[in-house]
Amino acid sequence: MLYLIIHLQREEYEEDLLLAMASAGVFDAVVSDCRSARETMAHALPIFAGFSADLSGGGTYAKLIAASISEEKVVDDLLEELKEADIDFEEEGVGSMFVLPVSKYAGPAR
Repeated sequence: MLYLIIHLQREEYEEDLLLAMASAGVFDAVVSDCRSARETMAHALPIFAGFSADLSGGGTYAKLIAASISEEKVVDDLLEELKEADIDFEEEGVGSMFVLPVSKYAGPAR
């Protein structure tokens, strides 16, 4: 089992990304609205107030998308769908994608 984690930083890619995930068979993902750490620091911590100038050109959008997936083929299918939608996570500012091996845990034995 694998755990897919996506940090999306471009709002214009959200719909295409979710469609690509559905095409790859990923339907049980969770999507969370987030604030970037840069935005949070700029507004909450006076020492980082200079960050607010960096935010004027955008860069405040953030989504966290996570899903468990059964096999690596799903990741390959997702990457192919993203390629067809011209979404490249290696491009600066798009975001990050991580795939981690995990074991399913159902809780303590009783």
